[in-house]
Amino acid sequence: MSFNVVISSSDKIAGSSVENAEYFFDWNNFRDESASYELSFVYCSEPETQAINNKVLQISLPDLPQLNFRTSSEIGANTTGIIGCVFPEVVNSKELYIARNGDNPSVIVKSLPFNAKFKVDLISDVGSINVPVSYKLILSFKKMGV
Repeated sequence: MSFNVVISSSDKIAGSSVENAEYFFDWNNFRDESASYELSFVYCSEPETQAINNKVLQISLPDLPQLNFRTSSEIGANTTGIIGCVFPEVVNSKELYIARNGDNPSVIVKSLPFNAKFKVDLISDVGSINVPVSYKLILSFKKMGV
């Protein structure tokens, strides 16, 4: 079984900006307690007239139980909510962030979230970001072992 979740930043229920927004989604319609999923995504922000300074952004879904790890300044294997990066582009003299199919490797998700409220964070490792006004994020889940 495969399914997509289309997230429009205009549908956020909480968060001061699209940089750290919360959304509602009923995961129970798709839940299989024993299943893991392969997660991929595509992303596109609204074109902007302001400069986005060529900063690569990371998308984090901290409420999604996944098998994704990050390095640290200490010994260990720390999990992370980061599912991939979105990249700045100029289209018709306007700048936007975009991630196409294949720009990032798939992430293995151990299960679907148990809470109907979940977060989407935009993160930069290089200081503050010019937050996009709006975006569309499409999460594609493919059940593994089928």
